[in-house]
Amino acid sequence: MHFRYTRFKDNDLIWAKITPCMENGKSAVVDNLKEGIGCGSTEFHVFRALEGINIHYIHALLHMKSLRKHAALHFTGSAGQQRVSSEFFKELIIPKPPIEKQTEIADYIIKTRHRVKQLQQEADAVVEEAKERVEQILL
Repeated sequence: MHFRYTRFKDNDLIWAKITPCMENGKSAVVDNLKEGIGCGSTEFHVFRALEGINIHYIHALLHMKSLRKHAALHFTGSAGQQRVSSEFFKELIIPKPPIEKQTEIADYIIKTRHRVKQLQQEADAVVEEAKERVEQILL
């Protein structure tokens, strides 16, 4: 039996190419791998930053909903197994500000996403507390 997999290493960006994972924004910058190397599904595109490119900046761009919607217009394959081909990325024009600006953008987005997650957790806790209180009042 022959198994296929996609190889990646620390600081690579993996991006789901198949529907519905791509539309849902499944992607990550890989880090803390054992010995710095990993492998996974063949349904990932793997991006490696070149000199002067912040991979977190690229991740922020590729994670944008508008880009994912545009990518979906370029699906290939059958209805149940549609994928974004590597050709899509060969045609994609990505703005390349100075590395300092890329880092500033990436840091802002990471910080904002962290804050959003924190606020969602706090909101969930308030909702749970309200449900418990309503139950106490009713019972």
